[in-house]
Amino acid sequence: MTGLRSYAAALGVVIPAGGWGKAKTVITIVALLLVLLEGDASQGGWLTSQSMPGRALLSPLGPYTLPVWSLLVAVVWTVGSGAEYIREAIPLLTRPTVTDALSRSENEP
Repeated sequence: MTGLRSYAAALGVVIPAGGWGKAKTVITIVALLLVLLEGDASQGGWLTSQSMPGRALLSPLGPYTLPVWSLLVAVVWTVGSGAEYIREAIPLLTRPTVTDALSRSENEP
């Protein structure tokens, strides 16, 4: 996405951060926080493994804990955010560039 935004900036177009991208950032931060807290709990840190939120949800969610599920949601949201950026950039990617216009004018009689 950085390359796409850089390309747009070179053309003088700003692709603003969308709702999906902003939500992705929050979801990813929360997921990483949960992963860090789970690791701390398994090492005997300030959170014990019995008090970890994912432990209570172990049965309905299968063998995965809440941090794992939150990371999966973050990945899905990241793909959705990327799709939003690409959708916004399709007109930018399909419009003729200055180089195309120059090459067409050179080929015309």
